[in-house]
Amino acid sequence: MADKSFPVFLTHEQVKEIKAEVEDMERMLTGADENNRSDIGHFKHSAGHVTPEEVKRAIGMRKRNLRDKTPKPLTGEQANKAYAYAQKLKKMILENILTTKESDRKYQDGNDFSRAVDHAVAWEKMRIKLPGFKAEHPRNVYDYLMRRIDPDAPREDFERLRK
Repeated sequence: MADKSFPVFLTHEQVKEIKAEVEDMERMLTGADENNRSDIGHFKHSAGHVTPEEVKRAIGMRKRNLRDKTPKPLTGEQANKAYAYAQKLKKMILENILTTKESDRKYQDGNDFSRAVDHAVAWEKMRIKLPGFKAEHPRNVYDYLMRRIDPDAPREDFERLRK
């Protein structure tokens, strides 16, 4: 079996946006008042130019996208193991991301700058492998695990946590 990439999950904003689009399209099908729809002004169409079949197809496509790209949460022992591994990854990420000093523009002189560039390149090239998946950057693995543990968890902002 060939290794696969991590599935790309929708963000909370994307899920919210798609659900709003589906609601608007369903209102369009029922002939609800056009002034209450949020898509007015965003599309170059009106209810007269779009057939109900096209709208139903678009609704089905968006619902499939929601179903397939919203993370299914892990439970029980799986979630505990994934959380423990995610915490190890978080520690590793915090130890390896560029420091505030290294990412500062004022730092760009001489050997210190060269070391900062080498550090940044090494960090971007770093990969880890989970069974059944291609080698991925630790940040991607952490985000994937946390979205599987809790699909409603916001994405961790490591930039604000760096030294």
